[in-house]
Amino acid sequence: MIKIQVEAPVFPTEDETKVWAALSKIFPQHASKLQKKPGKEEIWLLDDEEIRYDVDCEVLYLELEGARPLIKLHELLRKYYIVETARSVFLSSTVRLDEATSRLSFSFNKQAALAGKLHFSAENESPLGSIDVIIESDAMDHLINWLVPPTKKGIVMEPIHDELPF
Repeated sequence: MIKIQVEAPVFPTEDETKVWAALSKIFPQHASKLQKKPGKEEIWLLDDEEIRYDVDCEVLYLELEGARPLIKLHELLRKYYIVETARSVFLSSTVRLDEATSRLSFSFNKQAALAGKLHFSAENESPLGSIDVIIESDAMDHLINWLVPPTKKGIVMEPIHDELPF
């Protein structure tokens, strides 16, 4: 069982079609399933002091199941040679929920995604918010090894499989 949640805030200063386009670059077969809901995001301004604002916005989101929605992500990680970086992010961002299920959460920069590229975002790094992805799976180790297998000097150690391994 694999459940995927994807969310991206759309602020009043942003063009919703661009945020939609950014999401569809990573999840192209599922862009038609994008939904909208009201949301509230925290904005942090860093100066001499940290100032936090709550901003009303809309949120574009997807709720997906299975590994198929992750195929484009699988391809992009290899295309831009960031498998090693992604593996590090994924392994440090995985939390065990119970005996069987684990949760992986990470974020992408919306601007990079709009250009068809991947850039992992740290919390509060992007002033306009990020594309947030949460994956729950009862086979997380297997999923991570398929998405981002071990590397040696940046080279993937396992052959890339065309078919989903699960």
